Amino acid sequence: MELAFFRSFGHALIILVLAGVGTIALSIGNRRLLLWRGLFGGAAVVLYYMAICRIGAGPATLLTYTFPIFATLFSALFAREPLTPKTGGALGVAVGGVGLILGHEGLGISLGDVMGISAGIFSGAAISTVRELRKTDSAWSIFFYFAAVGSVMTAPALPFTSPVWPGFIGFVGIGAIIVTSFGGQILMTYAYRWTTAAEGSTVSLLTSVHAAVLGAAFFGEPITPRLVVGGALVIAAGAWLTLSAKPAEAPERPV
Repeated sequence: MELAFFRSFGHALIILVLAGVGTIALSIGNRRLLLWRGLFGGAAVVLYYMAICRIGAGPATLLTYTFPIFATLFSALFAREPLTPKTGGALGVAVGGVGLILGHEGLGISLGDVMGISAGIFSGAAISTVRELRKTDSAWSIFFYFAAVGSVMTAPALPFTSPVWPGFIGFVGIGAIIVTSFGGQILMTYAYRWTTAAEGSTVSLLTSVHAAVLGAAFFGEPITPRLVVGGALVIAAGAWLTLSAKPAEAPERPV
């Protein structure tokens, strides 16, 4: 839980510094939806880390990465985004690919499984709000609310944990997590200005492929035939959506 807090707090601090020096501007268009985005995203992060502690990173990530299904459903129900056969087919192929890559350990449904699925549901709701918010708010404002609310949600758990001083290498690792996740979040938020929730969330499943490749390169994790087939399915689904998408419209306001 400490990692979740420091990640969210670090993101919020970076954005505040950039806003303080005039590099970016934080403007508020839809405060209510910004708050909901922060609550949904914060809940997803907390549940994801709790699921990792109970069932491991692989199963927890697989269950959390069911979020494109929920993002598509929420957007179809509440934002009236069309669910086309192309999008539905690509979504199914991509989710199947993620399942091949990560797999699931153990039998039956545990508390960790419920937490992982819940993280996917909240992530899907968060993605749907991001898509709607990009019509009224900047990517920086959306990201800031996510980080700020996430910090508030995870801070109360700190007094009940047993903190471990990470040392120099640990601090370097925490800094790397903050910086890389910061870049990923802001780029994802920018992207939803020009794509539907279903298309954007399906393409974002490439994260699982990137994680597998980096794990093999830096930590010696094996590249199995199951991993290769799953990665090919995810890449094919993302490429299908990207190459067949309509040309992006010019934004009506600064992003």
